[in-house]
Parts: sequence; structure tokens; C-alpha cells
Amino acid sequence: MDPTQRALLLPGVELIEEIGRGGFAKVWRGRQLAVERDVAVKIDDRVLDDEANRRRFVREATAVSRISGHPHVVSLIDVGVTRDNRPYLVMELCTNGSLSSYLAQHGPMTPDEAIEVGLAVTSALAAAHEAGILHRDIKPGNILIDAWGTPRLSDFGLAALPQPGQDPSVSLEALTPAYASPEAFSFSAPTPQSDVFSMGATLHAMICGASPRRSVDGSPVPIDQLLANLHAELPDPGVPGSEALMRVIRTATAYDAAQRHPTARELHEALRAIRPGSSADGTGVVVGGPRASFTQLRPPLPAPRQIGRAHV
Repeated sequence: MDPTQRALLLPGVELIEEIGRGGFAKVWRGRQLAVERDVAVKIDDRVLDDEANRRRFVREATAVSRISGHPHVVSLIDVGVTRDNRPYLVMELCTNGSLSSYLAQHGPMTPDEAIEVGLAVTSALAAAHEAGILHRDIKPGNILIDAWGTPRLSDFGLAALPQPGQDPSVSLEALTPAYASPEAFSFSAPTPQSDVFSMGATLHAMICGASPRRSVDGSPVPIDQLLANLHAELPDPGVPGSEALMRVIRTATAYDAAQRHPTARELHEALRAIRPGSSADGTGVVVGGPRASFTQLRPPLPAPRQIGRAHV
């Protein structure tokens, strides 16, 4: 896309450079001209083909805005449709990359650190579920780190609300296999328990430093092998002091969705119950969903020039 096209695509925002892409969208670093600040702009590759679809997108994006003020959710600044009829979101630009890049740079977290980050993210996820929003793709790459080191759940998608009469399942191409729930591979409708599974797998990655479904050499497990082993429990990493956290992870990632924590709020409470010093429970602020913990990752990463797949 040449500079002239970029300038005409979104009102009030100059697209500067592409910083990430996923299966159906690209993310740009942009400049919001009215207030001279950098933002992240996610533009869907798919064209909205009629007015009903345009209204549906705006309605769904507006619903996501209900939780935008949560301290552990990436702030949503604006939504709309480009001049060539594609939906877009303008979001806060998190300049310290993702939890995935943090783990790659710093290595595994201690169990106590993982519990703190888990409390932050499950607080955001519970607020989303209680607003009727499913995430569908929780993973370290979708937990961003803002300029102050605070983890923020991102990428609720451009169609986060299940719609009556529509197929809410996703294709294998749209899944992140290492973190997807077993039922997602059979194209079942996503549920809060599906998000709980992915959050449990993400907690596992925090204390292992890598995705839970991987080969001995660290490469992704081939899809046919993964499908053949969906019943298998996530491996115990044998990290000292992780026993209580692994019990929570085991419940969150049970093969049978009915055996998992039924909601993100209950997963949050399970983490709070094993949090060191959990009896001193006066640090949060109720913002919708459970208490927010205002967790910060230390030391903060130097702000990278590009964020890669962080927003995708």
C-alpha cells in the first residue's frame, strides 16, 4: 500500500508501518493526527459486503468497548469501516511487545510470577465473559505489555459476540493449535470453558517458557499427532513450587469441558486462593469482573521499534 492510499484509508489516522498480521487482518502502527499520538490499527482483510454486516460489526465492536476501560485490557480508541469497506479497530499501542516476546527474552516465570500475571489476565477475561464476549484466541502473543510493564489482554477479534443463527466455530487455519481447547478441533461452538482451557495452557507456558504442545526439539507438534493426543494432560514441567499452580492448570485444561472451571471468574478465584499472601486481599479495585491486580512485569522491556505479531 503506497503512502497516498494509506492517507486516504482511515479518517484522522495516518498509517505508518505494518507491525503484524494474522489470518484475516493486518496491524499497523498509526498516528492519530488530532492528538499526535501513536496507535495500533487493526484492519480486516475481508470486505463488508452489505449494510447489515456493517451494522453488525459496529454493534459487536461497540460491545467490546464495554470492557475497554479495564486496566488489563488493551484500550479501544475507535472503530469504523475504511473507505474501501473493510472494518478496522484503532487501539492503544503497547510498546513493550507481548508476553510471548517477554518469555523469549527473559525465560520462564516463577510460579508466583505466573500467578500474578494470571490474576491480571483472568480479571480481564472474566469481565469480557460477563459482558457476553468470548475471546477465542488466548495465548502469550495476545497478552501485550504496555509502556509501564502492565499486561493487557488484546485481540478480542472483529466478531467477538456469538450471533443467533450464525456458525460461531472457527477453521483450523484460524486456531492457534498449541493453546486451543480440544473441542475447538471438532469445530464446536466456542464457550467460556474454551477460553478457560486456553488460559490454562497460557499459564503452563509462563512457567515452561514455551507452548505446552511442542516436540522435544521445541518445534510445533504436527497437527495429526496433536489430534491423536488431545486427551493427554499437559506435561508437568517439574518446576519447584509449582504444585498448587499445576493443580489449577490441570483443572483449567481438562479434556472434558464440564470438568474445567466453568467461568473465567472461577479460574481467577482459584488463582487468588493459591496466591502467596492471599489473606491480604485489599490491593484491587472492582472494575467489572473480579478485582484487578494492576500487575506489572519487571524489568520492563526496552520499547521495540516493531512489535511483530503482538497485536494479531
